Amino acid sequence: MLPAQDVQPASVSVAEKEPQHPDDNDEKNIVDSPTVESQKPEGTTDLSEFPEGGTKAWIVLFGCFCISYSTFGWPFAIGVFQNYYERNQLRGESRTSISVIQGLEPFFLFFLGLPVGALYSRFGPRPLIWIGTFLHVFGIMMASLSRKEYQLVLSQGIWSPIGLAMCYHAAVQTLATWFLEKRALATGLFMIGSSIAGMINPIVVSNVLRESGFPWAMRSAGFLVLFMLLIGCVTVRSRIPPNPVRVTGADLAKPFKDPVWVVLAFAIAVFMLVFWIPYNYLVVEATSDGVSERLAGYLLTILNAAGLPFRLVFGKLADRFGRFNVTIFCNILCGIMSLALWIPANSNTPLIVFAVFYGIFSSGWLVNAPVCVMQITPDIRELPIRLGMMFLVGSTTIIVSLPIAGQIISDNNGSYWGLKVYTGVISLLAAAIMIAARTLHVGWKIFVKV
Repeated sequence: MLPAQDVQPASVSVAEKEPQHPDDNDEKNIVDSPTVESQKPEGTTDLSEFPEGGTKAWIVLFGCFCISYSTFGWPFAIGVFQNYYERNQLRGESRTSISVIQGLEPFFLFFLGLPVGALYSRFGPRPLIWIGTFLHVFGIMMASLSRKEYQLVLSQGIWSPIGLAMCYHAAVQTLATWFLEKRALATGLFMIGSSIAGMINPIVVSNVLRESGFPWAMRSAGFLVLFMLLIGCVTVRSRIPPNPVRVTGADLAKPFKDPVWVVLAFAIAVFMLVFWIPYNYLVVEATSDGVSERLAGYLLTILNAAGLPFRLVFGKLADRFGRFNVTIFCNILCGIMSLALWIPANSNTPLIVFAVFYGIFSSGWLVNAPVCVMQITPDIRELPIRLGMMFLVGSTTIIVSLPIAGQIISDNNGSYWGLKVYTGVISLLAAAIMIAARTLHVGWKIFVKV
């Protein structure tokens, strides 16, 4: 289909002006052909011009912000649930099996990126967001009635994550249709929604847990999620019509022929083995160290609040000093913070200090790691598949991340020392692998913007 700007309306047909011959101007023949006119009716959206603002674009961004709050921000509260389940309805179950429920949430969020993208190209955002809203809220509400582990796996571990993944990835792809030059700003504002959710959700859930119990804590969170997602349902719409794209096995295999992409995806997958561990176990460890449940519940809020402004700060730093450089820096600092601050932390102040610094540097890594994939993509048309495959590879380690962490704690008789060492060492290993990817990309040039 031709872009709309290539089709010029003609009030007088070319045939009325002069006879046409096979060797006449081919462009005029194409423009005046009835087939093209039937494909490009008057008023068709110009696909090559992005609004970059305006009322409609900012309304869509606000709706995407609400979706980010309700989807990507939800897994940042998993630590509250891990702590509660271990002490209440699942106290007879192993820590490892309980952590499977929490690990399924970020797993589906990453794993479904590629399939949801395929559905998006065929149906557009609205059906996905409406269905995703139902599944996400249904899962949360069913979790409020759950008493057995398998019930929580189905509700909180499967139905809810599938729904939030559908909504999140539909919002991400829709936002890209409205902004180009301002896409970094729009994406930053969009991601702030998840940071705000990471600040609010742990407070809401932990406070309602104490005051009214687990069922109403889940229902309160569910109603808040429903309200935000309904705003997204009515405000998020794509600027361009659905355009089904057939993806072949060769398309999916192509990124693996690029050694830089392979090493970078491996580095991301390795860090995903430990990225979520502080988010899930910081609250549990704090309560086991004698920290009050009220303060322990606020540790997740502190961790997420610390990273909120730095999602924009590290984005700006990456533009100035290089995406690989800033991502590696954040990766190294996550490892150092785990070894230097988390290992000796066993009381209020040290745990708060660790939460602040891990929140800062983990946010910087999270924002810039996907941008590194964009940077090494030579053909922008391959970007959706390269990003989708990167998330797919990363999800393979997310699913085992928290169960491994739970097993490490059990093997150390409830001590968190081994888990902290494991988190720090794996973080540094991931940084080393990412340095290898950078070296493959530009060689042994140290002081260069990459």
